[in-house]
Amino acid sequence: LGDSGFLHVRHSAIRYYSTHQTKGFNTPYQLSKRSPAMLRQHAIFGGGTPIDDHPKDADVTTHELRHGDVLVFATDGVWDNLSSQDTLDIISRHMKNFGAWTDKGNGVETSGRLRYLTEKGGIGKNDENTLQAALAIAMVDAAKRVSEDERRDSPFAKEVRKHYPNEPNFTGGKKDDICVVVAIAVEGADGSTKLRAKL
Repeated sequence: LGDSGFLHVRHSAIRYYSTHQTKGFNTPYQLSKRSPAMLRQHAIFGGGTPIDDHPKDADVTTHELRHGDVLVFATDGVWDNLSSQDTLDIISRHMKNFGAWTDKGNGVETSGRLRYLTEKGGIGKNDENTLQAALAIAMVDAAKRVSEDERRDSPFAKEVRKHYPNEPNFTGGKKDDICVVVAIAVEGADGSTKLRAKL
């Protein structure tokens, strides 16, 4: 719901990315519950139309996952600063560097190491060191760096120029909430697919 969203990646290719739900530029859908007191105040003082979105307003999609698929769920502080291609590059680089995906002559395949890499301590001595944690940390770090870069041509800067053509030189990232959850689909010994996630 709103301008948080997700990306579904399989073997270095984007399978699906969600679109933002907005009422206008930089005005996303937002969950809200207005109390009777707030409604009375609004009736007295007026103002713009209050945002009043509910869980039923969310977009709902269904996806079939395969062993090795990566799902990235993130807030607008990520998507305003990283494009889908930026995110794909981060995921692909880390999945290959850790040996979860391997390049073959006919494309990318999931390696036999994936299950181990997603378990506690899979990429280090600490129980928190899992592949999905490394991906989430890498995305948070990249989004934060862009948000503080006044010269980067971020997705948000491109949207500003699109909606405000009188701002042709607007550049830079957008400082905003940055939260990432990464889930990796891992096939169990019985052939069932489970999600292993890290915030």
